[in-house]
Amino acid sequence: MARILFPGLAGPAATTPARATRSVRRTTTVDGQRPDGPLGDVVLLGRGRDLLTDDRGRPSIIGECEVRLRADFVVDQAVREISSVPPEPRLARLVGLPSRVGFRKAIRELLPDRRDDGTLLSLLLYEIPIVTSLSRLALLHNGEIDSTPGSQHPANRRRATLAVCAGWAPGGTMATRMGEGLRPMTTEGVAAPSLAADDDPAGWHELPALSPSGFRRRRRIDITTSGAGSLGGPDELNVESLFRDTYVAADGLEVIVHEYSVTARLDAGSRTFLDCAAVADVLPAPECHRAAVSTERVVGQTVSELSNYVRAHMIDLGTCTHLNDHLHSLGDLSPLLDTLDRL
Repeated sequence: MARILFPGLAGPAATTPARATRSVRRTTTVDGQRPDGPLGDVVLLGRGRDLLTDDRGRPSIIGECEVRLRADFVVDQAVREISSVPPEPRLARLVGLPSRVGFRKAIRELLPDRRDDGTLLSLLLYEIPIVTSLSRLALLHNGEIDSTPGSQHPANRRRATLAVCAGWAPGGTMATRMGEGLRPMTTEGVAAPSLAADDDPAGWHELPALSPSGFRRRRRIDITTSGAGSLGGPDELNVESLFRDTYVAADGLEVIVHEYSVTARLDAGSRTFLDCAAVADVLPAPECHRAAVSTERVVGQTVSELSNYVRAHMIDLGTCTHLNDHLHSLGDLSPLLDTLDRL
């Protein structure tokens, strides 16, 4: 397979923008690997950091979190080990439960106060089931897992039909290929430019090199003030964000599978979305980019309402499951907005 960019895609982000004064930046990564081979346990390491930049451009860390998980993938997909820093003792309740289907429901039921609480821990936990699944990508692309329909390979979890989003719409490229007994992917992705800000060591939290055949999901969300309200505070807030999924190919190159850039404006008082727009940078099928316009649906929702709205209403063939996950992360902004309010 080639490394190509489909028509309708903007191409990958090449840099990380400079931090603005009086802003908050959230960065998260979740890395997945299988140190014991394609049929071995999946091991996840999630890291996150919230960084405040004051009116003189000085950065200060206002929050950090780390989550580690080991889970079976082939037999029962059960969580074997899970821990966090700072510690959350109740995570032990998740051991033995599935790490994929039902994991988010278990979080809501067993840790109800963690449901959409806007913390780094909540976001990193939310990422676990999808990263557990997507961590197979390098193995799939490198031919270590047979992903053709009907394959009896123990690590092939893909169902025959996945009519859940624009990329898997009936009649689309991937669905058609699956129906013909072919592997759904037609491209390996696109080479990933480094997003390290060489002139700003504080631009990202610490990022180790991605391991061979490893997978990484990363997010960056910047919130800045705009304008001045009647009481001297901001009347609008600007949100600028990036979401990227990558894996390390057999030749050692880090390759992008999914990437969106999303911007939004919020009313500072009500925290209502005034507008929201996505740019499809890199996606795995020719039809995927059609989902970018779905972000317009969130206009009029408040930050606190957003996650529930996405779960209830953005579940059709005009949407993208990965873009929806990113919109969920924008519903986690209340603690960061509270920080800006106190400046």
